[in-house]
Amino acid sequence: MKTFSIALCALLVTSGLSAQEIQKLEKDLDSLKQLKIAYQNKIEEIQSEYLRIEAEINRIKFDSNIGDIYYAVCGTNLIRTPEKYEIITYLPRNSKVKMMEQTNTHYKIDFNNSIGWVDKSAIIPEAIYLEKISIKKAIAVADSIKKAQSLIQQETQKKEYKANLVKKYGVEIANKILSSKIWIGMTDEMAIESLGRPQENNRTVGSWGVHEQWVYRNLYVYFENGILTSWQD
Repeated sequence: MKTFSIALCALLVTSGLSAQEIQKLEKDLDSLKQLKIAYQNKIEEIQSEYLRIEAEINRIKFDSNIGDIYYAVCGTNLIRTPEKYEIITYLPRNSKVKMMEQTNTHYKIDFNNSIGWVDKSAIIPEAIYLEKISIKKAIAVADSIKKAQSLIQQETQKKEYKANLVKKYGVEIANKILSSKIWIGMTDEMAIESLGRPQENNRTVGSWGVHEQWVYRNLYVYFENGILTSWQD
């Protein structure tokens, strides 16, 4: 890191930056390094939580009751018999029940010592239920990791972009560009960095040089030979 800093200082000195600007740039790079470490630690925490959940699911799967334990996939009513719709109690979604017997269309179950019947579509075996939970957890963990990695990438790109602007134009102009500002005397290259490319570029070439009108949604910017001379908003 020390060797890198010395090399960076030598490079930036040749570009005309002051010692204070160089120090600020080095501080930004150190901040980026710390941010990267923080996000990497967060990813490791997420992965650790994923492994813990996976181990817990595996433990439950090997429970001695698996095979006759089912879970409700939706809220439904526990009824007296398949032929007579007499409600005993309500069976909430994700409730754990014990399957006792079955017909072609219904399961007889024990739910907290209330015994009755439910439609077969309302509950699934524990193994299938746990597999679905495992998949959901895995997807959630993968999404969290992806978001963390995306944040790292975005922050890295922002820091690198700012460092490049400072190296190219100096701190003051770089901060103006990052704030999407324009000013008399800026170059067309700076304007592109600050505003992006225009929707239209009306260009006139004559003996006096090149006159350009850049058209944005609510802004007209005028250049003479690549230097901004005025604008309308």
